[in-house]
Amino acid sequence: MTVLVLSEGSLDVSRDPTGERLGAVRILARRALAHYGVNVPDAAIESGFFSRFHSGTTARGHKKRMQATLRDVDLSRKDVTAVVVVVDADGDGASRLRELKAGRDDAKSAGVMIATKSPVGVAVEMVEAWLLGDPNAVTQILDREEGGTNPEGHRDPKNQVLRPWIEEAGKDHRAVYDELAERADIEAVSGRCRSFKRFMKDVEEHS
Repeated sequence: MTVLVLSEGSLDVSRDPTGERLGAVRILARRALAHYGVNVPDAAIESGFFSRFHSGTTARGHKKRMQATLRDVDLSRKDVTAVVVVVDADGDGASRLRELKAGRDDAKSAGVMIATKSPVGVAVEMVEAWLLGDPNAVTQILDREEGGTNPEGHRDPKNQVLRPWIEEAGKDHRAVYDELAERADIEAVSGRCRSFKRFMKDVEEHS
């Protein structure tokens, strides 16, 4: 059993050069699956960049890329039992979510079986908003009061909020991303981030 987690940034899915860090989206995906009774050890999770994974160089846009990715996995990775895709909204969340789901639906219609086990999520505006979703975790890790603001209300939560706070705390970015993803209360994040709540629902329906 292998779960493939695809996202956009090195802090989201990739291990650091020492191999000690897993990536925030990779951790959140594992915890989301476990929330619905699908327990996957870290060793059984692979990760990569959504934009670079598919082999079809003509695949453009989130719909075609999703369909191409699922087709590639279905053809070449019989060991993969689920594919989790999370991307940033970057001001276009509703459209990107529709495209990802449409690509998944097209893959299903074409007989790509892995498409039935492929939850998707679009973080508004970025995954960093999800990492700010539990104020208690933010306070414990960064000694900052998140202030109860809407994490999804930040246009650029990465550079406007999380990065400066990490630098002021003198901590390693990869370590903080992983810690926030690991220690955040799933229900708290779902309650404050509607895009994460939608992601959790999709995990429930496609895991």
